[in-house]
Amino acid sequence: MNKIICKNCNSENALYRLNCFQCNALLRTRVVNIDLWKTIKTLIDNPFKSFREIIQSEHKNFIFAILIFIGVKFFSNVLFFSDSVYKVEVLNNYLWINMLIFSGIFFLFIFLFSLLVTFSNKLLKIKTRYKDNLSIYIYSFIPQVLVLIILLPIEFALFGKHWFTGNPEPFVIRPLASHILFILEIISIVWTFVLMFLSSYVQTKKIIYSIIISIFSIAFLSVLIIFISLYIY
Repeated sequence: MNKIICKNCNSENALYRLNCFQCNALLRTRVVNIDLWKTIKTLIDNPFKSFREIIQSEHKNFIFAILIFIGVKFFSNVLFFSDSVYKVEVLNNYLWINMLIFSGIFFLFIFLFSLLVTFSNKLLKIKTRYKDNLSIYIYSFIPQVLVLIILLPIEFALFGKHWFTGNPEPFVIRPLASHILFILEIISIVWTFVLMFLSSYVQTKKIIYSIIISIFSIAFLSVLIIFISLYIY
């Protein structure tokens, strides 16, 4: 999974290589750009293929646009947690400044996390590139982007700012709709975890190692949201 065997000389090559390092023979079809809509579709029905194409793509299209959407979703999660747990309304308190700060915190996390994984892979003698790891982990958060684009407008349409505040709680206003939306949010988090695992597995072909990476990333982000919410509080 994480290696390409050269048909000409039988040498093992890293997954990202286009030409064999030993004999320079062509190893695979050249992938120039990432097709966003095709990639999103493939992440659903064949994530292994999708992550391979992301890794092998010469240009890592859309990663910064996706990163911005994820940053906004991260900020909305902070709002939801802080307002639900601590009953603190921050929607009107320096909203845009807070969004930039908290999105920046997520950007820093994903950049450092990808760097840490790249370094860890190197220690395990797994040949990977930083830009590939950064790209696959950003694309692993596509479920969060879909939730932001599809569910967030519905949440605002049904509850307005009350979705982010406990006065009154959404579960009191519309219990059924609230529980359905909350379950969909949980499903998106689980889906993100699965994609984090699969993307790591495509690169390393190590199940336990990939699970540890996925658990660490989701757990650290959850702790980060809690600490930021405490800061707001």
